Amino acid sequence: MRGLTTGASMWVAAAVGVACGLGEWIIAGMTVLLALIIIGLVRKLEKKAGTYDASENLEIND
Repeated sequence: MRGLTTGASMWVAAAVGVACGLGEWIIAGMTVLLALIIIGLVRKLEKKAGTYDASENLEIND
């Protein structure tokens, strides 16, 4: 585990799980959409700034 976005993503996943457990499906769905948008924007900013390293991505092949 490395980086701010990884830690933030884990917190978002936990919050979505709690929201689903409480039956708050709309809040959970909106949170997922918002998180995906923000993570996508951060990735674009990292690429533009030259700090994005694709070699840090994990790929799982069968």
